[in-house]
Amino acid sequence: MKVDPAIIGHWAREAPTAKGEMEYLTIGVPPFQWTRGNSSRRSSLVKITLIILTLLLAAVGAFFISPRIHEAALWRQLSQRVPTQALSPAEAEITADAVSARLTPDGIDEVGHVRLGNGDIWRFAFRSHHLLGGSDSYSVFAGPAGIYRVRGDYFCCEVQFPSTTMPKDSAEFLTFLRRFHNSVERVKYSNNHPA
Repeated sequence: MKVDPAIIGHWAREAPTAKGEMEYLTIGVPPFQWTRGNSSRRSSLVKITLIILTLLLAAVGAFFISPRIHEAALWRQLSQRVPTQALSPAEAEITADAVSARLTPDGIDEVGHVRLGNGDIWRFAFRSHHLLGGSDSYSVFAGPAGIYRVRGDYFCCEVQFPSTTMPKDSAEFLTFLRRFHNSVERVKYSNNHPA
């Protein structure tokens, strides 16, 4: 039996028969044969494959993107809670050395200010890692050198500085933050932003 090699392409090869005649032998099932008569089966397999791939991509996306969305919302909340000015002594519930602070009405965040040795004031909003279920606490500091997002584990339950190493100016303050925190990032907000 002779088969046109153009039809079956690389799926056939010439081989001599017992009588010495050349014959085309099929080495496998040509790729077009498995779909012949089974187009609904093929389209079902394609649909199932696409659904599985879509679900896998969604799961991977949720795993990697969800924490970033949560963190972005957290930074937005904190930046909105930074006081517009230093707390008055009557507003401060907590006073420790150069830090004056109070809890927000919902009791979640600490807001206040730090007064440095040269008189620079850094206003802040802080959320403890105990409320976040992670190892890092989050703070937003606004002062003469700009607005900074600070993430790390130095400020555990509240914003506090050792009285012996209290920074004397904004440059020292930022150096201190960078030395003891995982991330200190300067940010830009719009002009109507409260921080």
